[in-house]
Amino acid sequence: MIGGVQHPGYFDQLHVQAVARGGRVTASQALALAGGLVNGALAERAQVIRRGAPGATPQIESVNLHALMTASSQNDALMQPGDTLFIPQGEGIYVLGDVRKGGVFYPRPAGG
Repeated sequence: MIGGVQHPGYFDQLHVQAVARGGRVTASQALALAGGLVNGALAERAQVIRRGAPGATPQIESVNLHALMTASSQNDALMQPGDTLFIPQGEGIYVLGDVRKGGVFYPRPAGG
């Protein structure tokens, strides 16, 4: 999970199994694992990023989490191991992976 969520980061299989039915977790369940959205999150522009095989171009699936939260929708994306759920939050730079501190970083204004 990266972007406009309360607790961005990696969620291991134990966390996923705690909320998933039948061992499968959806994008909206993953959002719940991350504590929900923060102010300014653009839930309607969320994306599931699926890496695939090494060297392959990642697949990107758009997910309107806003619509899922406000209506009875059957279009919730099923997450797979290794997927990333990205929820944009403004014009920041998003860092996730094997780093000391991931998250959203905002550039300083010129002259500031």
